Amino acid sequence: MHIDTYIKGGASHTICEDYILSGMLPRPYIIISDGCSSSDNTETGARILSHLAKQYLNYRADYLDDIEKNEMGNWIAHNAEMVARQLGLPTSCLDATLIVAIKEEFQIRVIFFGDGFVYGISRDLKMDTLLDEIKYTNNAPYYLSYQ
Repeated sequence: MHIDTYIKGGASHTICEDYILSGMLPRPYIIISDGCSSSDNTETGARILSHLAKQYLNYRADYLDDIEKNEMGNWIAHNAEMVARQLGLPTSCLDATLIVAIKEEFQIRVIFFGDGFVYGISRDLKMDTLLDEIKYTNNAPYYLSYQ
């Protein structure tokens, strides 16, 4: 298996508020975070959330098939708040979408905190399908920072 990632900065931002981590251990994964442009320092918050999500996967390495979204979210939110406070940042820096994709035996499990979408592309690259999408009215996604 090969995992590749790519970020392209938007024309309206001077600082990229997106962050991606990927790897093969404890199981193939991709972690994506997209900071909210209306909050300050979310480029830092996106990195904090991403690295804590990676830590959570390592922490739960023997039980990845049994991950519960709420447990994962609470663990990441609690630890992210402590890191932000230690850095002297307001917790609003954590206003960011967090998407964690983990390979399971015959599928990829995707866990969303915030808003976003996932597309699937067939092996022959002839078809793409919107697999899941989470949207919120009034552009107000539920970020982990609200916990």
